[in-house]
Amino acid sequence: MIRQLGPVDRIAQYVMLPRIAAAGLTFSAVGHMSRGWLVLSIATPLLVAVNYLALRHWVYVVDVVEVGRKPLYLVLDIALALSLIALVGIGTPLVLYLVGCGALGGLLYRARLALVASLAMVAGYAVLVVTGTGSAPASPDIHTLITLPAMVLASGPAAAGVRRLLRRHERLASEVAVLRAGSAVHEERLRVARDLHDNVTKSLHGLWLVCSSLTSALDRGDVAAARSASDLVGSTARNLAEQTRVVIYDLRHDEADQPFRRELERAAQAAAADQGLVIDVDVPAAAEVAGRALPAEARRQVVAIVGEAVHNTVKHAQARRLQVSAIAHPDALEVCIRDDGVGYSPERAALRVARGHIGVVGMTERAHSIGATFGIAGEAGRGTEVALRVPVAQSVPAAANGRSGRG
Repeated sequence: MIRQLGPVDRIAQYVMLPRIAAAGLTFSAVGHMSRGWLVLSIATPLLVAVNYLALRHWVYVVDVVEVGRKPLYLVLDIALALSLIALVGIGTPLVLYLVGCGALGGLLYRARLALVASLAMVAGYAVLVVTGTGSAPASPDIHTLITLPAMVLASGPAAAGVRRLLRRHERLASEVAVLRAGSAVHEERLRVARDLHDNVTKSLHGLWLVCSSLTSALDRGDVAAARSASDLVGSTARNLAEQTRVVIYDLRHDEADQPFRRELERAAQAAAADQGLVIDVDVPAAAEVAGRALPAEARRQVVAIVGEAVHNTVKHAQARRLQVSAIAHPDALEVCIRDDGVGYSPERAALRVARGHIGVVGMTERAHSIGATFGIAGEAGRGTEVALRVPVAQSVPAAANGRSGRG
């Protein structure tokens, strides 16, 4: 199996391009005028061909030939480049080939070896400048004496630094991927815990209460009450099976094609569990559009929060009426659950959390998981309002809501 090229491999391939260009341009410009034109006519095309093949088959060069484990290849590459420069002169594009040699040395070998190679190339270049070998300029300028040697000297360490940064980036990316995987597992555990709390745990608690009533009726010898409790056990078990089926279906299917109002109504009615609570669901047209435009996960969490809020109302609020309303704003969808019960007390809520009841905690976590804001407000004897505000990706005209549904 052929491995994928990494960032270092890609940069090394890019280095091959100016090397090929430098050799080709030098031969085209001065090869026929050089005293070693016969050698150049053989060596330069060969040099271009070798670099081109390395560019096209870099994985083979690195993994099979293992050029990165054999510094001799770098030594031969530098020696050949200096020999050709001795023939054509330091005032030719072939000097840039040396810069490519240094860059490859930094990318393939250890930083210390790359620095030694760069120093060796600068020393060789200096010898050529002093001896005036080849077609050297009669009076070398500042670029010939300083700029080009500085580029050759810096190419190796600079490429080695780039390689270290890329390797570090790859390690950090790998660590981030591991952390994200762990976070995903943690989020999945929290989601499963919320789903169990919102569905199975509540139904099992109700089943336990009904069984206690059945036991009491049997102890009293009240056959009619026992039969009624037995029927309720059966219906509760059927409801539990239905809720479990719905949870499984929700995990396996996308219900974005279902009306948003119907999902809210179903969640509210299921949570009310036929306890005599009058429920009104108000979803104007614009809110319906905004609800259906929510991502599948955000929509699922909104529906789950509504179900949990209604369940808390049934369990704690002693309410007779409850209203679920959705209002579309230009940048968000707001969902409110308001009841006429005994009101909300933060102290009592904190006490319930301390006793292991995580309804409000679960709703808060669900809201935060989709970037929504969540709040509960209420006064003693004046009911409770649960408000959820979910950001939407597209604007929805607020005027299209019709009535607000706040009463």
